[in-house]
Amino acid sequence: MALLEGIKVIDFSKWLPGQYCGMLLGDYGADVVKIEDLQGDATRRFWPEKTKGMSYWHLMLNRNKRGVALNLKKDGGRDLLLKLLQEADVFLEGFRPGYLARYGLDYASVHKINPRLVYCSITGFGQESHKPAHDLNVVGLAGLNNLDDVGRACVSEVQVSAVGSGLNALSAISMALLARERTGKGQWLDVNLYATALSMQVTGISALWG
Repeated sequence: MALLEGIKVIDFSKWLPGQYCGMLLGDYGADVVKIEDLQGDATRRFWPEKTKGMSYWHLMLNRNKRGVALNLKKDGGRDLLLKLLQEADVFLEGFRPGYLARYGLDYASVHKINPRLVYCSITGFGQESHKPAHDLNVVGLAGLNNLDDVGRACVSEVQVSAVGSGLNALSAISMALLARERTGKGQWLDVNLYATALSMQVTGISALWG
């Protein structure tokens, strides 16, 4: 039996951190439904493409997922998403803080229709900041691009804070599902790229400050 068999996940992320987390949840056996707008996620058009409008990036990150396209700005699209969330165990989203509240899809609103839902938000800098974030900016702020032995800046081919946040989200979701078995209640998980990048500096920061 797969570890997460029977767990239904609604993946409404659009970029690497959430898509990566959703991919791993699917790898472990969860039933993952990927939500996109009618134009599809921008990652579909990343290079290289297998076919026009379908990149290898998108295919890899969204393996083991079923797909639904909807227009959140229309009542029908919003209602469909709410219906899916009523029956879900996990909701994974990667929008800027406050965006989903415009459509009644923030944690407080969704919790009313599904108290057992584990609601996971992945942002750049947490719920108090509306600043956009990209991996290179985040790892620079966290000091992760200054890892050369002689102090020169270096850039990793791996998007460290993005992949790391996906892994942090996976861990948090797993623990929240375990806690739900004990309490019967879901909860809101707040994961952000900057905190993830700083947490990876545990040895560097401790050495720097003694």
